[in-house]
Amino acid sequence: MTEEVRRIFKTSCKGNIAMNLETAFSNFLELASKDINGNLDKNDLTEGTFYVSGQKNENAIIRLNELEKNQLVEILWFTKTHKFIRRLVFKELGKNKTRIKFIDICKGMSTVFGFMDNYKKRCTNEMLKNHFKYKC
Repeated sequence: MTEEVRRIFKTSCKGNIAMNLETAFSNFLELASKDINGNLDKNDLTEGTFYVSGQKNENAIIRLNELEKNQLVEILWFTKTHKFIRRLVFKELGKNKTRIKFIDICKGMSTVFGFMDNYKKRCTNEMLKNHFKYKC
């Protein structure tokens, strides 16, 4: 049990945007499609489809696991030693206010031991949270 917990790295954040739900979701899909591959646009994204990222990420295979219009986006990809699941949930709070919940799960093939590995893990967690807050 201890080893399984040390292999999984989860980050969760929430943020509010002063924008209506449809616009926020549409803008996110446009940015996400360009992040996956520069040749895609938001209309090319369909649930359950595999995509190949650009060469910068060593042609990683990315799967759009779930896509529910104006509600949910989940992306899954693998590297040589890790599995990543990134999930964003959108919720309308009013006419011009949207809440976004960001969940990032990273599962490694080996257990994290040692001070330096745990330090890197914490730094990565803080970087993700700060980046999310900056974008919101």
